Amino acid sequence: MRRIKYSIFFLGLAFLITSCAKKEVIKGTFSYNPEQPKQGDKITVYYNPDSTNLAGIDSVTLEAYLYGVGIDNTIEYPMKKENKIWTAEFSTTDSTRGVLIKFKHKEDVDNNNKKGYSIFIFKNGKPVPGAYAGLASAINTWGSYYLDMDRDAELADDYFKKDFKLHPEIKNEYLDAFLSVNSRLNKSNSDSLIKMELQTLESQNPQSEKELTLLANWYTKLKVPDKAEQYKKIIEEKYPNGKYAQRQLFNKFYTEKDIDKKLSLAKEYEKQFPKGDYLETIYDLIANYYRDTKDYKKAVEFLKDNPEKPSTYRFYAVASKMADENANLKDALHIAEIGVDRSRNEIITPKGKKPKWESNKEWKNDREYILGLNLYAYGEVQTKLNNDEEALKALAEAVKLTNDEEGDLNELYVQTLSKTGKTDKILTIVPEFIKNGKDTPGMHDILKKAYITKNGSDKGYDDFLAKFESAAKEKMVKDLKKEMVDNPAPDFSLTDLNGNKVSLSQLKGKTVVLDFWATWCGPCKASFPGMQKAVQKYANNNNVKFLFVNAWENVPDKKKNAEDFIKKNKYPFQVLLDEQNKVIDSYKVSGIPTKFIIDKAGNIRFMKVGFSGNTDQMVDEISQMISMVN
Repeated sequence: MRRIKYSIFFLGLAFLITSCAKKEVIKGTFSYNPEQPKQGDKITVYYNPDSTNLAGIDSVTLEAYLYGVGIDNTIEYPMKKENKIWTAEFSTTDSTRGVLIKFKHKEDVDNNNKKGYSIFIFKNGKPVPGAYAGLASAINTWGSYYLDMDRDAELADDYFKKDFKLHPEIKNEYLDAFLSVNSRLNKSNSDSLIKMELQTLESQNPQSEKELTLLANWYTKLKVPDKAEQYKKIIEEKYPNGKYAQRQLFNKFYTEKDIDKKLSLAKEYEKQFPKGDYLETIYDLIANYYRDTKDYKKAVEFLKDNPEKPSTYRFYAVASKMADENANLKDALHIAEIGVDRSRNEIITPKGKKPKWESNKEWKNDREYILGLNLYAYGEVQTKLNNDEEALKALAEAVKLTNDEEGDLNELYVQTLSKTGKTDKILTIVPEFIKNGKDTPGMHDILKKAYITKNGSDKGYDDFLAKFESAAKEKMVKDLKKEMVDNPAPDFSLTDLNGNKVSLSQLKGKTVVLDFWATWCGPCKASFPGMQKAVQKYANNNNVKFLFVNAWENVPDKKKNAEDFIKKNKYPFQVLLDEQNKVIDSYKVSGIPTKFIIDKAGNIRFMKVGFSGNTDQMVDEISQMISMVN
């Protein structure tokens, strides 16, 4: 089954550039009115992108994240331009404590050099309680997820302490995030500080489920089992139908291996929590079990019997796998049809609420993307059933809805165009895929065949193709130039799987490709066949060094865990063990896989997060980055 948009995200940061704003006169890049907005106020933002990566663009969108303890809402507005200044207006709420902003133009984003643009909410001339702590929470968690901001545990800690000193009454609201930051700081006194904070909370006789859960969870992390069990028991007695009880029953379901017992636990969960937070996930995991064990008959029966309960993505996931293996194609078609119908209905009348971290537009785009995937599965099954014209309609819509992002889908669409004799369409659409880096190797053969059909021979084909490949390279270089940085790379010294010490300082004079990964990370593993190609491409180049840093693992024997994975897959990688996660933290990694290209002087020149799913494109991109820093 093919993969979509790869990237697993973790932590983040933000702060501001502010200045007095008057209609079209601002100093610097960013300002707003009123200078000290109150809760419920409308805020007008002024933006001058001349000194940013958005300089010279013809449209700008403002995306604002309103926060309290966490994200309360995300709103998106197209900005209007007056002379050089772009403006937009949005409203805060009575509970807003601050706002984080980024500016977008298509795929390009200005997030203030990974710091975010920040606005505090004021009362009586001072930031409201929680303005700094809410910003610290963004630094600790959601800022990097949604604004791609840098991680900085020390800065987050400073902001928390500043707010707690000014407003001690808000501390418990943010205590979980504050303790998380301190555990990440890895200071010698972190555990004692956390225990002291927990004891202070205990002395207040906490009664809320949130506070009791915090105590249970943190005492578990600190390996204080008596205390952990004490609070678990209190929660179970006091909140038998609360979120903690939901989580415990879900965990029991998740770890159960026997499918019959899993089904029994699923029924128990649904009976006890008919609108529970994990209900959709439970149905997804049951469908996954049948799919992964290739019990497609039961997978089909389960999805037919429960068409409204799993996520709309799940129908694609099952139907696509069945199509890949030519398994029960008529049933696969039916599953894909259910997925298409449900996805269309979701776009018009969504069942759930908009996620707080997405704007209305982003939420709609996500639902459209899932419809595109279900149409992809439907189209693939139709091609297997030789219903090519029906497949073509579905695939054309799928390509549009997924914004050309799915390489395998694009290729199947082109293959189906070829099968149905749409030569002119191939000669139009494949060059566009190539120019935009959305092509696959299989498309090139189809393009050449279409060219010969149209022109009677392959004369001139190489020049025809070269134009588009040249345009693709120009676009790649242009996009990469926007991403170039020049920051000192933190030095490190780690041990590889063979017991050798490796430090970055020893590698000065070489270009270093540093890849942070984990064995549990699907996108990391999906990218490794491409990384293997890249390593092999530079195998005889002594000036380029690839290092794969294994981090964020939660297993007893991290060395054996990584070693077993590498040996099983026969990857020729030099793997370094970041067992304490100190190196990954020093590089402010917010999601894995993350790759850094470090030049010969020891400076970070590129950072790439995630994996698009296109192996050849990734190898080309890495090669281009290496050539640009040499």
